[in-house]
Amino acid sequence: MRKIVLVLFVLLSSCSFSDQDRAESLVKDYLKKTLNDPDSYESVSFGKLEPNYDTFISSSPEGKRLEKTENQLDSIATIYRTKADSISTYSLGNTTLLNEYTALSKSFRRKGDSVGQIIEVKEKNYQGPLIGYTITHTFRAKNGFGALELNTKDFMLDSKLTIAF
Repeated sequence: MRKIVLVLFVLLSSCSFSDQDRAESLVKDYLKKTLNDPDSYESVSFGKLEPNYDTFISSSPEGKRLEKTENQLDSIATIYRTKADSISTYSLGNTTLLNEYTALSKSFRRKGDSVGQIIEVKEKNYQGPLIGYTITHTFRAKNGFGALELNTKDFMLDSKLTIAF
């Protein structure tokens, strides 16, 4: 009896599809539905299934706050740069105000750059929630003119591996 259960377990586990197999199957099904001539489809190769994670800026409250701060600092720097440019163009004698606006513009630009560097460092060490997968597929199929073409495309898949697009 134990041998039968063991054999059934081995058979069932070997029949289950890996994530890679499911992704390949979804891509093939998608192509069969969308190609000009689905009967001409011929798979050449698949790349490795790669997970895609959400970014620090879009999924982390701290990332959103830092991006907003960086954008505000850059906007302020641009305002002061515009004022300095208008003074240098229209008022030749007011160098004190020109120097002040130029210094403020540079100061806010440096602060914005510093926040940008903080975002870059945090982004490198951040792994957000899984948002889907990507897989590269090379295949042959006839185009709209009936000519057989070799194509290499990246396909996106949802996080549950149920839809390819």
